[in-house]
Amino acid sequence: MTILIANIGTSDLAVKLDIDGHPYYLPIDFLAEPNLPQKVSQLSPELQAIWTSQSQHLQSLLSPKLGLTSTKQRSRDITQLLLENYEHWQSRLSFVRILGVLHQAKALGTTKVYIFVTDQKGEKMPNGHDKDTIFLYKLLKRWLQDKNFGLTLVAKTLPGDKNANELESMLDFYKTALADIRQTDDKDNCLFLASIKGGTPAMGTALQIKAMDTGFKNLVFIDPELSLPRVLAGEPSECKLTMYWGQLHAQKYRTLHLLLDRWDFDGAIAVLKDWQTTLSVLPSSLASNQISELSERQTTAIHALQLASCFFNFDRLGAQNILSHHQDISSLSYLETDYESWLNLLSHCQIYWNLEQMANFLWCLSSFWEDVLNYLIEKLGGSRYFFGNLDDWQLDKSQLEPVLGKFLDKKD
Repeated sequence: MTILIANIGTSDLAVKLDIDGHPYYLPIDFLAEPNLPQKVSQLSPELQAIWTSQSQHLQSLLSPKLGLTSTKQRSRDITQLLLENYEHWQSRLSFVRILGVLHQAKALGTTKVYIFVTDQKGEKMPNGHDKDTIFLYKLLKRWLQDKNFGLTLVAKTLPGDKNANELESMLDFYKTALADIRQTDDKDNCLFLASIKGGTPAMGTALQIKAMDTGFKNLVFIDPELSLPRVLAGEPSECKLTMYWGQLHAQKYRTLHLLLDRWDFDGAIAVLKDWQTTLSVLPSSLASNQISELSERQTTAIHALQLASCFFNFDRLGAQNILSHHQDISSLSYLETDYESWLNLLSHCQIYWNLEQMANFLWCLSSFWEDVLNYLIEKLGGSRYFFGNLDDWQLDKSQLEPVLGKFLDKKD
């Protein structure tokens, strides 16, 4: 199962207009991007002229047909009028940026898409915000339905009392919204795709931070690459997949260090196996050789931790079984051949003392003292005074000095 979480913005919609006898798709309100001037300079002189004068073209060619007379056109009003006259404009619409994201998501098996939209109409803004995307979302949903695109769209609408330009407010909103999505859909190793393009800068930053912070097990970002010729041609953006697996990898291993500092081998095994599962469901374009090699090293680490867990739980037979089935940790076989139970108990005493677990420390100390007595009796030749296994403590009185034997007989 794959789910897309995306922002949407006014740069995503372009309308086909006839300019000097040629059709061009112009975004209704293209917002600035860091590399936009460089992209514009790479256009041909003809396309540069069209791009730099797109506002004039929209005002002279689109606004009159929509019945807009104001010199300042609001994208909220434009998308509302396009929706109201959808049948007339349907063939001239292209959702250039977000459509590329949707194509990429669909190729990865996505069937459900959550889109964050704004509709800030209220007491403070009775006409809504200039760049509200509620009608843009409705346009996209209807357009995709007409194309039988095969995606279910769900709107996550920003409450009217939230400021879309305030980062702290957006972090709070996305935290709640993504937690709800995770609770509903994060099942059976679901792959989550996230696109932060669109919306305000605060919305993009909040989606990126909270998507990584919410705890989605499998998260990949889809980044539409800006190509002005493709935008003007009405073609969907090409996209690249990005998984910040290096950062996630570092987070996982910080967790491992914390667990191992407390000698929690089973917890460390659970974290490593979970991380292995995450890497195994990545799209093939992200499954690099580096990740493949990492998985092999993780498997070896898991086997070593399983061996440590056996020793920690006094399961020597389990340790022998692990060593016999996993040659990748054969270099650790000396831990079993040189095993001494009393030394293991001493290590447990030190561990529980350092962890300030007094209840565990006391029973371990008692067991350690008993095992040391057994060890000393055996090493000093005392085993001849006992029947069978030392653990039975069956004294063979015939091996004692006669005086001591008679004394013990009287005690009996």
